[in-house]
Amino acid sequence: MEKKKIYFILFSCLFLVLAIALTLVFVVSKNKSNSSNDVLTCYVEDVYMTVGDEVFNYYTINDESAELYFEVNKSNIISIDKNKITGLKPGIVKVSVTAKTENAVTKTEFYVKVFAETYTYNFIPISNCEFDEEIIIITDYTFQFKIEVYNKLYNLVSNPVYQITSNNDDIVIQNNFGIITVSVVAECNLTIIFDNPSASFTKNIKIT
Repeated sequence: MEKKKIYFILFSCLFLVLAIALTLVFVVSKNKSNSSNDVLTCYVEDVYMTVGDEVFNYYTINDESAELYFEVNKSNIISIDKNKITGLKPGIVKVSVTAKTENAVTKTEFYVKVFAETYTYNFIPISNCEFDEEIIIITDYTFQFKIEVYNKLYNLVSNPVYQITSNNDDIVIQNNFGIITVSVVAECNLTIIFDNPSASFTKNIKIT
């Protein structure tokens, strides 16, 4: 009788140990499975676009229920949300994306480059003149202005190459370190011709 009790106790202890071991294996396995499911990934490539363009489906994420938060290092160049990116003006923006679920967070960064369709040419009056579309309105027979050229990313081009000609042989044109001084004796026109990329503008000079 004593032996039966001992065998029963030993069997009960062995059964309990096996039950605990199986429970631990199940819990660890479940935790590993949950941990694997909690890995959140968000992948984005750099985006290249033109002003006015809209880009959709620009990211890949493994959990569509994740909340997305965006930060940009420069304002007014793009508008962005989880659905699309819109190019507002030329420039380069670094975008930080944070994706969050109840159990995971991930962060990634990418760049958006927004290009203008063409170079931008600005004619800036310095003295005795005003620019109005294709007309230069001058208040003195000698006037000064300068030219700024911006590339498609709206970066200032240093030392742009151009020539200035006129339909009046009596005109005097001088260029001192980017400050253009023009002396005229009568109304005429100026033609500014740019190289790389090629472009040209003709401005009619009107005396007031």
